[in-house]
Amino acid sequence: LGCGNGWYLHRLLRRCGHLRGVGMDQSSEAIAQATARAQADGLADRLSFRHGDLFDFQVAEPVDLIAMNRALHHVWGEDVDRRRAVFRILADHLAPGGAAVIWEPVWPKDRAVLRQPPQRGLAFQNLAEHLQGNRFLHPDEIAAELAIAGLEPEVFTFLEGREAVVVGRRPG
Repeated sequence: LGCGNGWYLHRLLRRCGHLRGVGMDQSSEAIAQATARAQADGLADRLSFRHGDLFDFQVAEPVDLIAMNRALHHVWGEDVDRRRAVFRILADHLAPGGAAVIWEPVWPKDRAVLRQPPQRGLAFQNLAEHLQGNRFLHPDEIAAELAIAGLEPEVFTFLEGREAVVVGRRPG
C-alpha cells in the first residue's frame, strides 16, 4: 500500500520467484511507472498495480503480506479514528500468520539528536513532510497501533537507528 513506483515490490518478487503481488497508490503517474517497469522486467504475470486509496483497499481473500514502504506517515494524521482505521484495514486483510511490514524513517524521541550530522537530513525531510500535513513517526507509535489492531508487533531498526521496519503479525 502506497507503493509509489513499485521498486520495493519489484525487488521482492525478483528475489522470491514464488510470490505474487499487487501494488496500490494514489498517484496515477507512479502506478503507470510501476506497471511499465513490471512489464519491462518480465514480472507482469505476477505483479500488477492499481490506482486507489488505502481506505478503499479490498482483496478477494486474506493475504500473507501487506507492505507499506515509507507511506504510513502520509496517512497517520492527528485523527485517531482515521489512524485506527488504517491499522484495522491491515489487520482485516491479513491471513492468519500473515504480516503487515511497515518501513518508516525513525523520528527520534530526543530531538537534540537531530543536530548530529547523520540526522540533519531527517530534520529537513520532516520539515517538508510537516508542510504537507505529515510527520515522521517513532517505531513505538507504530507498534502500539499494530497491537491495538490485534497484531503482534516487532520492531527492527537499522542504519544506526535512523530507519525502522515494524512488523505486525496476525496470530494464528
